[in-house]
Amino acid sequence: MMDEIKNIPLYPHTGAYAQEHGEIKQYWNSMNANVSCAEAIRKAASEHYDYASYCFDTEAAAKQVFEQCGVDRTLYVLANTVRENAWDGRISRDNIEWAKTYPVVEDTDPFGGRMNTRFLVDAVHPGLVNMLAKEARELAAQERKPSIRAQLAAAKSEQKENPAEKSKNREEAR
Repeated sequence: MMDEIKNIPLYPHTGAYAQEHGEIKQYWNSMNANVSCAEAIRKAASEHYDYASYCFDTEAAAKQVFEQCGVDRTLYVLANTVRENAWDGRISRDNIEWAKTYPVVEDTDPFGGRMNTRFLVDAVHPGLVNMLAKEARELAAQERKPSIRAQLAAAKSEQKENPAEKSKNREEAR
């Protein structure tokens, strides 16, 4: 199941919307993947926290969960957890502000129960969740931002592709 989580798209609507639009299967697939991702986060936190030295390898934990669940789902589950724990002083203001801006769908069941509580990372110390959320945000930003080396290589290959076209454009500009 873990390999499959990464390939299940995040469902961007509520259960009621899914029911009305015949998308209930996609909704439940995404919900179950969110629950599995929360479990993967719990497991990674446990595996990468050294209880003897009180050290947490946040980078290794975040990369492990990204590999299993994908960047977007991992951030979604962490943002949901941070929002739910915003009252806790062990969650940083930066993470709380980030979570407020992250597009997490607030969902309720027909009886008024909050569906988002199904995929809370609640068996992990809030301080560790805070550290992991910060690391995951930073790693995601690095992954999404093209490197300077890649940008220079792209610019260089663009120059090589059309040198005659560029000189023609310069002559026309005169």
